[in-house]
Amino acid sequence: MSPKLKSLYSDLDKLNSMDNPPKYKVVQVTYAISQEKAKESLETQPDADPPKDFGASMHALKEVIKGVLKEYNAKNKPPS
Repeated sequence: MSPKLKSLYSDLDKLNSMDNPPKYKVVQVTYAISQEKAKESLETQPDADPPKDFGASMHALKEVIKGVLKEYNAKNKPPS
């Protein structure tokens, strides 16, 4: 793990230990961690393809969203 990533995780731990941390700071640090991890990943595996099952777990989420939308539309159907 790079020194920068260790520092970012340390910052996130400090924020999470606060009683009421500023949400925008938590989001900023979390985003910075994601960016740094992505950069490290690209440096170690520049030609890597996404996994074969990339996005496969999204099917269940799509089905849940469809069900919620169907229920919402049924409840909010305009009178004919």
